[in-house]
Amino acid sequence: MSCCQYGRRGLLETITRLPSQGWYYGSISQLQAERLLSNEPSGAFLVHDSVDTNSTTELFTITFKISNHYGSVRVDYAKGYFSLCIADPGLPLFKTLMDLVSFCYHLSTVQKRPVCVLTGQSGQTHNVHLYLTKPVSRHKQLHSLQFLCRDTLHKLVTKDKLERLPLPKRLLELYVSRNPLFDEQLFPCEESGWLDTDTLSQSSGSSRNSLALDTAGNH
Repeated sequence: MSCCQYGRRGLLETITRLPSQGWYYGSISQLQAERLLSNEPSGAFLVHDSVDTNSTTELFTITFKISNHYGSVRVDYAKGYFSLCIADPGLPLFKTLMDLVSFCYHLSTVQKRPVCVLTGQSGQTHNVHLYLTKPVSRHKQLHSLQFLCRDTLHKLVTKDKLERLPLPKRLLELYVSRNPLFDEQLFPCEESGWLDTDTLSQSSGSSRNSLALDTAGNH
């Protein structure tokens, strides 16, 4: 088997197995990812699609919580392997995204070593030692009935046939066709499209803590 074929096999395995991984939430925004981590301890993390980039190699993002702040590191896919998209993280290359996440979790929890060291930006002088110690699983959440119905539809009906279901067009476009891995009703925010104007106006003044990190940190 050639290196190219081996690489495609790893990518195919990743795409096939990802929906069953509890820590993977599909196409969600950074804000939604942070909402999911808001009640979790330091070291909590999840994986989602890199929806805010035009890069053809940065397919996924690991969003994490460290000391009540949030940050993210992109996952790069190139030449048949997955790796963290930072300069010299000191990690090996991985055939699948699951292998990368498993290695980082084991490094953090068993070996008690940071995955990498991220350097501060915007006047910050401290570095952040990244430990990924708690994958936040959507399987452990008590989901709404609407979400469970949508999840069942996506498991039983292929995407190309979803729009042909005998349901109102608005329901198909605004709910059925949305990301089946993310329950908006558990973690509502402005981007979900399901909040009324009164709720939006009340939440517009909320603040959030984010880590300003330079992803060119070294291990």
